[in-house]
Amino acid sequence: RCGKVLPLACRTYQEKLPDHYTNVVHRNKLSQAMRVFSQHARGPAYEHFADQLQEECERFWHHNRRLCEVVSLTGNHCIHPLHIVPGTKEESVAEQNKDETSPPIMHHASHNKSTCTCNCGRKQAQREDPFDIKSANYDFFQNLEPKCCGVLEHWKFPVFQPSEDETLEPKEISALDVNPHIPIHKTESNASSTEQGRAETQPCALSIALSLGQSGGSEIFGGHGSDNSSADGMLDILSVSDVTHIVHKDKQQPRRQASTTEYLAGMLHSLSPPGLFCIIKLALERLGYKELFATDTSHDSHVRAYIGDEYECPRGVRFICSGPDKMLKVTGSSNIKDTANRLVTMDMPLYFPCPCRSAKSHRAQLMRVFIVCPDGPVHIRLNPRVQPGSVTAPIYNTGVGDDGIVLPTNALWVLRLPYVYVGDNGVILPPSDLQTPCNAKLLKGLFTIKTSAVPHKK
Repeated sequence: RCGKVLPLACRTYQEKLPDHYTNVVHRNKLSQAMRVFSQHARGPAYEHFADQLQEECERFWHHNRRLCEVVSLTGNHCIHPLHIVPGTKEESVAEQNKDETSPPIMHHASHNKSTCTCNCGRKQAQREDPFDIKSANYDFFQNLEPKCCGVLEHWKFPVFQPSEDETLEPKEISALDVNPHIPIHKTESNASSTEQGRAETQPCALSIALSLGQSGGSEIFGGHGSDNSSADGMLDILSVSDVTHIVHKDKQQPRRQASTTEYLAGMLHSLSPPGLFCIIKLALERLGYKELFATDTSHDSHVRAYIGDEYECPRGVRFICSGPDKMLKVTGSSNIKDTANRLVTMDMPLYFPCPCRSAKSHRAQLMRVFIVCPDGPVHIRLNPRVQPGSVTAPIYNTGVGDDGIVLPTNALWVLRLPYVYVGDNGVILPPSDLQTPCNAKLLKGLFTIKTSAVPHKK
């Protein structure tokens, strides 16, 4: 009886299966086959034939039908059969023991592609769905630099510098290695798949700010006038008389000496152990130098600056918000009456509904902050901090310290934020449903003002 039911149960397992499928699909089909077997099989040989059914189903799945289990950092499954990623330890082992049943060697890939913009915001290109932090937050933008941003000066961030002693091999460390009591934050992705994907790539860690630049801006915003008029897409925000209440006070705090033998496994955030930095060299981009304002400050007690938070959706549509709940609209004459007080004093959402016309609604992500620093007695100081999840999620920062970065005057700077945020427990993704509230935000305090003596009007 059991021998007659076994082929029927095997056919149930194989029915309507794709060429390659995941462990989840395998387990579901195996459960269906076992139910069919249990409905008809009887007798003392039941357990023996049930084990045989499971073995045959496992053998069928393992015979070149397993799908790669790794999920991309944006939540999409790899479309390839089970394979080995080039450049990993598994590749060298596979090359030594290669036979007909060995998995193929190839990079991860999904069906998803998106349009993304370079560091400074001048050029766009199609990007592949990233499966590791380095390709997501560094490689794509680095590959566009020769076409655009490579000629620019760079602001260097503190990064991991290995010891000159060749006997001391650098070691990867995460916040969980140092403090196992750090709370685990629930994410939208499969944490185990993320960890597997990270293990298959070279170790890397990224801080929040990836690009900051300086330029005349004519190619981005349609030019700046010498009369301090508002630029297209920028916000007229600051006068010295209006911002004295947010003057930055220097804080001298002792800092732990940076490690030369240990580096961070993930992105730099508030729960990262002190003295550890990332292994990838990041940059704040500086976009060529030109005079932006020709105002004689000796005849004007007000000095204006302009800022703008730019959002970008997967289709490459970009826009600027003037507040946490308002998208900036510019008239045909490029005049903007809104001030940017809310940008300075309030948290800004990390994601915002995109107004692009598409069959599918998209979330736009905060990717760049534009800052036009005046040629005057005002210095703008940047201290970007992003909380990409709930209030219990870590706060991602630059690693520069609480004092932030003082921007040189008379320049346009572009601060580029990460494409993905990866915590010690995996990727932190926004809710897939646009109707679900998202608590991810760029925290207030990004801009502070440092002033010097302001000449009075004659």
